[in-house]
Amino acid sequence: MKLQISYSKYNSFKQCPLKYAHQYIFKTKVQEEKSYPLILGQLTHLFIQLYNDEVYTKKQIREIKDNLEVLYELIDLQYPAFYNNNYQINHIDIRKSTDEIISFIKENEVVFFHALKLFNIYQERFFPKINQSSNFLSETTFNNIIKINDELTCCFYGSIDLLFYTLNNNDMQYLYISDFKTGKKLYDNYFEQLFFYYYNLVNYNFEIGTKIKNNTDNIDVLKMISTKLTNDKVHLLLFNLREGEHKKILLTESYNQYEKYMNDFFNIVENDIYVLHKDKEFLSFLDIYEKYNNKYKLVNIENCNKNQLGFICNYCKFKDECSYRLIERE
Repeated sequence: MKLQISYSKYNSFKQCPLKYAHQYIFKTKVQEEKSYPLILGQLTHLFIQLYNDEVYTKKQIREIKDNLEVLYELIDLQYPAFYNNNYQINHIDIRKSTDEIISFIKENEVVFFHALKLFNIYQERFFPKINQSSNFLSETTFNNIIKINDELTCCFYGSIDLLFYTLNNNDMQYLYISDFKTGKKLYDNYFEQLFFYYYNLVNYNFEIGTKIKNNTDNIDVLKMISTKLTNDKVHLLLFNLREGEHKKILLTESYNQYEKYMNDFFNIVENDIYVLHKDKEFLSFLDIYEKYNNKYKLVNIENCNKNQLGFICNYCKFKDECSYRLIERE
């Protein structure tokens, strides 16, 4: 079997196996409402990407509010898809609901200016510090093919907000793997996403990777990272655009956490996510509930005390379609 796994997919399962099953196994259809935080995050990251890639200048970004249709047409990321026994590229427009997003922004104009403010924080407080002496790549996409066992091959994919690094005689002096957040707080568990990115950077499958990627600059950087980088040169950086704050750790200081996280990651992919997909024709939500109810503190909705309701369920888009709920974990 061949599976495509991103950090968000994996994290969805960790939050709640039923949430994962709704979205990726049974593909439950729900009407999604465009939320302020969702549009804010998408728009801010889009500004940063276009600025770093020199598609737009800061002045032009300020002028594009009335031309959002043109803006979104520029965004087209490529991820691989498994097709029979071969790998092929699928073009996926990450702004699938362009018209809805544009309508949302026109009706809630403040979201545009809020996103512009966060972009200014990034441009003024963060970018000048790395631009003077560092090399950087914005929105570095990776598609990494990993054979888990004889039955399972995975494509781990994602997009890293920013990589920046310094070189000395073609030797890498340090590397920062950075992710931008638009929420109010930076949580330590956000570093898990950067662990996932780091694993794929240093374990990149070039033989397959070069066949499915067209950004050769990225491939060159990946090769440099995987062959010349030591852990003591790697920093993981979270940057809160809303507050202009950051959290930074040196990988060597958190290597035990990294190893534990990746061990748990592979264990869940192989023994849980893979099994769900393999047996999906014979599974029901009841089966999944019975398998995971103790570990995840799942309860039947008929027995659910609203005062015990877990945080994840409050914001889950499938909560009205789901017969089960998470309760607060100890």
